[in-house]
Amino acid sequence: MIVTLLLIIIILVLYLVHIYRCYSFFKCQGIDGPRPTFFLGNVEDFARTKRISISIQNWTKKYGRIYGYFEGHTPVLVISEPDILDKIFRRCFSKFHSRRQFPLEERSTTKGVHLFSATGNEWRRQRRIINPTFSRVKIQRMLPIINDCITNLMTKLEESIKTEPAGFDIYKLYKSLTMELIWRCCFGIKTDMQNDPNNPYLIRSQQVFARENSTYLTTLLGIFIPELQPCWLFIHCWFNNIKAKLREYLPMGDKLIADDPSEWLKENVQYFIDNRLQNSNGTDLLHLMLDATERNINNTNQENFNTHLLTLNEVKQNIYLFMIAGYETASTALAYVTHILATHPEEQKKLQDYIDSYVSSDTILDYDALNKMQYLDWFIRETLRMYPITPIIINRQCSEKIDIPGLGSIAPGTKFTLDMYSLHYDNELWGPVDTKIFYPERFATERHPLAWVAFGAGPRNCVGMKFALSEIKIAIIRLLQKYTIVPSTLANEDLELVELVTIAPKQLKKCANTTEIVRQSNITFFNFTKSIYLNHLPVIIDDATETWPAMKELTINKLFQLFIEDPVLAENDLCYFETNIRNYNQVGGADRLFNDYINGNRRSFIVQWNNCKRETLKVIRSYYNKPYFLPPSVAQTLMGNWFLVSAGFHKGIDYLHKIPLNYDWVWLAQIQGSSLIELRPKYPWRFNYLFTFV
Repeated sequence: MIVTLLLIIIILVLYLVHIYRCYSFFKCQGIDGPRPTFFLGNVEDFARTKRISISIQNWTKKYGRIYGYFEGHTPVLVISEPDILDKIFRRCFSKFHSRRQFPLEERSTTKGVHLFSATGNEWRRQRRIINPTFSRVKIQRMLPIINDCITNLMTKLEESIKTEPAGFDIYKLYKSLTMELIWRCCFGIKTDMQNDPNNPYLIRSQQVFARENSTYLTTLLGIFIPELQPCWLFIHCWFNNIKAKLREYLPMGDKLIADDPSEWLKENVQYFIDNRLQNSNGTDLLHLMLDATERNINNTNQENFNTHLLTLNEVKQNIYLFMIAGYETASTALAYVTHILATHPEEQKKLQDYIDSYVSSDTILDYDALNKMQYLDWFIRETLRMYPITPIIINRQCSEKIDIPGLGSIAPGTKFTLDMYSLHYDNELWGPVDTKIFYPERFATERHPLAWVAFGAGPRNCVGMKFALSEIKIAIIRLLQKYTIVPSTLANEDLELVELVTIAPKQLKKCANTTEIVRQSNITFFNFTKSIYLNHLPVIIDDATETWPAMKELTINKLFQLFIEDPVLAENDLCYFETNIRNYNQVGGADRLFNDYINGNRRSFIVQWNNCKRETLKVIRSYYNKPYFLPPSVAQTLMGNWFLVSAGFHKGIDYLHKIPLNYDWVWLAQIQGSSLIELRPKYPWRFNYLFTFV
């Protein structure tokens, strides 16, 4: 007993000494970095920020482009120097062909390893076989499937606009789209996932990227005590087996105990593989991979294994990989592009015009034509520059000793990660336009090959990149041909991001608006209020006359009610409406306007609040924050019965669907005239193009 206890103490002491020596790794090489906490390393900083990528970016600002940190006592070298990264990821790839092994990541040749985890010759063999699956010809064959799935998305969007007019989480729709698309492309199976949010495959895929407590504990153990990685993996698998047994034998066990989503998906992938082996028809991804499979070989250790083929286990693992990776990354990229479109209306208008000039509504683009749309490609790449999706998984591990100028001697086993945020926001790499500004044209200039790494870099970049970009491009084209994206009033102004395996928005409430805005006649005040103040929807009234029921209730008193806390401010503020027309009869183009008017084209003028105190403007802008139009005619507008209130927006009503509502200076409203409001002309005359009401 004493000997055993003494032996345990000796092992523990030796292990603690080993940990202590590990913390001197960077110091011995003269590399700076954040000071680690014993045993924990720098992981506590990750817990504090809740964003690994943000912690790394902050350290880069403090310690420079080359430094080191510790995950537990495992040293990780962080590099954002593009020339050194170019050597690691491209020029000296043979010495850095492997990715780091993450906690609980199994690399068993018996069970099969997918392309992401494979190393050395195993990776080369798989990549060589899988590359043709995503060739130009194969992607061209998949484009009709992509278009068909996006047609289903357009139907869902139309339904969401009607049922959730104030805004809806479009990210959920993108997830359903990409999962349906993957099923069509992987297995050739038509599903109804976009109409079924409870689809088990969709739910399990979402669960893979969620952090579960059972996995979280063993993951932490794998980080802090990596030497016992096989033990933690065994415990993890054992725990999942226990859960599976309990689910099977306990009453209500399948409802009370959650299964492992990864294993569930792999089991179902195996089911489809078995079925396909019985029926080899098809041109989908599974069929293409099975064509390159040694069907009687399950692992690479068996005799007579053909090094130009895949094993059945490798097919299962890679199909699972494509299902998960394709689902999360493509949907998240679409979400970020949508966010940019909604928050950058000028850029959205520019992209819409570009798409309209390039393709008509009935044009079906082939792969080559899609790739010729240069500005669309720049737009997507600029979005992913500002919002990278997978920064923490772009890493490498040294396999052979090598000397790299600027870095020194690198020992085998050294782990590297790049700081994607610092690379993507480096003004030296991406100037002269500030990197915090969305500017797609920056890609017109040739940049350093390692400046943009959204899909990785070098021979080991994302194998499905071309497929993902094609999917994203077609979705954007179809979306902007019909809709304009505006932010929902239900969403926060800042995009809330969650970082686990990927960095994704928590939700993305956007409202797709179109020119097909319902016009209403003689609307009641109740319905008007419900539409404007509750649902935040635009309303166009064709017959807003003195007999309109709402007219008696929409008075200047509505404005005063905004200042209940400070009635003096409301009574004494010298706010007034002013119009952009100095003198109707003296303005150039007046004859044209008058002729249009007498010929039945009703036109109105832009009238805006002016000379208001800051406090008043703040309240007015929060109150009149959505567009609604009540112009009966030019004549009545001139008489002062109704005024179109606007600030900073001067375009025709045919541009209604492109009003950039997210800008503070855009707030449109109508209010009944009153003697308390002074109508003054705006001088000099600034705009000849007026609002047109048809």
